[in-house]
Amino acid sequence: MTNQPSDREKRVEARKCMNDPAYFLDQYGHLIAKNEIGRQVGKVAFKLFKYQFEVMDLYKKDREVIILKARQLGISWVTAGYALWLGIFHQYQRILIISINDTEAQVFLEKVKFIFDNLPDWLKPSVYKRNESTLWFGQRMGYDTDEVGGINSKIESIPTSKTAGTSRSLNLLIVDEAAKVDYMDTIYRSAQPALSTIEGQTIMVSTMTVESTSGFFEEMWFESKKESSSFATKFISYLRYPGHTKKWRDEQIKKLPASQRVLAKQEYPETEEEAFQAIGGKYYDIQNLENEYKQRLVKPKRTGYLVEQDRSYDFRDDENGHIQLWEEPEFFEDYVLGGDPAEGVDQDYTTFAVIRKRDLKLCALFRSNSTDSEYCAHIAAKMATWYNNALAAVECNNTHGGIVNIILKTVYYNVYYHGVVDRDGGKQTKRWGWATTVQNRTWILDWLGKLLDGLTVQFGSKEFYDELYHFIVNPKNGRGEHKKGRHDDIIFAVAIACWVIREQPWYDRKKEFVKKSKQTRIGPTNGY
Repeated sequence: MTNQPSDREKRVEARKCMNDPAYFLDQYGHLIAKNEIGRQVGKVAFKLFKYQFEVMDLYKKDREVIILKARQLGISWVTAGYALWLGIFHQYQRILIISINDTEAQVFLEKVKFIFDNLPDWLKPSVYKRNESTLWFGQRMGYDTDEVGGINSKIESIPTSKTAGTSRSLNLLIVDEAAKVDYMDTIYRSAQPALSTIEGQTIMVSTMTVESTSGFFEEMWFESKKESSSFATKFISYLRYPGHTKKWRDEQIKKLPASQRVLAKQEYPETEEEAFQAIGGKYYDIQNLENEYKQRLVKPKRTGYLVEQDRSYDFRDDENGHIQLWEEPEFFEDYVLGGDPAEGVDQDYTTFAVIRKRDLKLCALFRSNSTDSEYCAHIAAKMATWYNNALAAVECNNTHGGIVNIILKTVYYNVYYHGVVDRDGGKQTKRWGWATTVQNRTWILDWLGKLLDGLTVQFGSKEFYDELYHFIVNPKNGRGEHKKGRHDDIIFAVAIACWVIREQPWYDRKKEFVKKSKQTRIGPTNGY
C-alpha cells in the first residue's frame, strides 16, 4: 500500500476495517512503547499476536466474555482497540468502560484516544466532544442546538460505583480489572436492562491478585467453566507472549520486594489454577467448595428467636430474627457452641454457631452487628441451653468477648475455659472463653480446611459458604484473613467449635444409655 492511497483504495480499506476489528487494529493501530522500567519511549505499530487475534475473534462473536489473563499481555490495548472500532464504524453506539478508580478510567480511555489519534485522517470520523472521560464521535447540527448528527457514537470511561451500570441504552459494557472492581455484581445487574434492550455486549477483563475484591468475577468464571453461565471464557498464560519464558518470570520475581514475591505466580500465571492459587489468593480449596458444597446450600428451616417459657426455651418464628435453624436439638445428641464476638457496635458481626458433635453439622447460627455484650451473652446462654446444654466456647480476645464470657458464666454453667499462668506466682487460674493466639489461629483454620477437604463438615448456610469462598492468604505474612468488604466471623465461630470437638470427641450417648439400661434391668422372678 502506498503512503497516499487513492480514493478507491481508501474505500476498500475502510470496508475491510469495518468488517474485521482485528484487521483494523493490526493494520492501522499504534500503541505506546515502554522500556524495561515502564517509561514511555515512543509509539509502535500494533501487530497482533496469535492470542490477541483469538481475543478479537471472541469479542466479535460472543455477547458475554470473560478474560482471565497474566499481566503485560497487551489485552487492555486490544480491548481499547475493539471499543474504538465499534465506535467509529457503527452508528449510534453507546460504549461504557468501568475501571477500579477515576485514574484507571482515564488511563484506559487514553489508550482509546492514542489509537484514534494515530489513525490516518481518512479513517477518522468527526469528533463532537472530547474530554477526560468521553470520546464522542459526531457532528453538531447547529450552533443553537445540542443535536448530534453523523455517526453519533460515544465512548465513556468512568470509575466504579453502585450506579455505574445504569444507562438508558448500552451497546458495549467493558469492565477493566473486573476482579478488583467494587459493586461488580450490582453493576452487572443494573446494566442488564440497558444491554438487553438492544442486545448489547459485556466484556470483563482481569488479572487475579490478592487485592481482588469482586467475588462476582470468580463466581461467573467458574459457573461459565461448568457451562451454567452464558459467558464465554478465555485464559491467557504469560507464556503466550513472545519472549516470556519461565526464566523471564523468575527474573520478574527477583525485581519484586521479598514480601511480594509470592504474588508473582498469580500475576503471571501459567495455568488457571495458578491464577486462583491459595498464596495471595484463596485459603480454602475453591474447586472443592464449588463441586461439593455449593449444591448442598439450603435455606434455613426456621428463622426467629428463643423465648423462655416454663423454665425451658421455645423457638418463635420471625423473619426479622437473628437466629437461623437448619436442625433443631435432638435428644441424646451433643453440641458445641462456637462464638466470635465483634469489637463494638455496627462494625463486624457477633456470631454464634452451634455444631452437632456426631457429624459436625452446622445446626444453628446467630449473627448480628448491633448487639451489646449483655444481650450477646444471654443469646449464647439460651442457644447453648436449648441445644442440650452445649459447651459454649466463645472467643474472649477483645473487650467485648471478655465481657460476654464473664456475663455468660453468671447465667450459664457449661462454659469453655483455658488456663492462665500467673507470671509472678506461677499459679494457674481459669479464664473463661476461648483465647485465640497466633499459633492456635492457624491450627483451627487449617483443621477446618482438613474437615472441608474430607467433606466432614456439613452446612447449608450461604453466608458461611461466601466467607469460605472469599477467605484469602495475605501474601505479606501468610495470615488467613477476609477480603476487603467481606467477613470471617462464621469461619472463626465454626472453626473454634470444630477444634473444641476435636479436643472432646463425640461418643454415642444413646448407645451407652441402652447398654447401661440392659445391664441394670431387673428380670422377672417368681411370676411377678
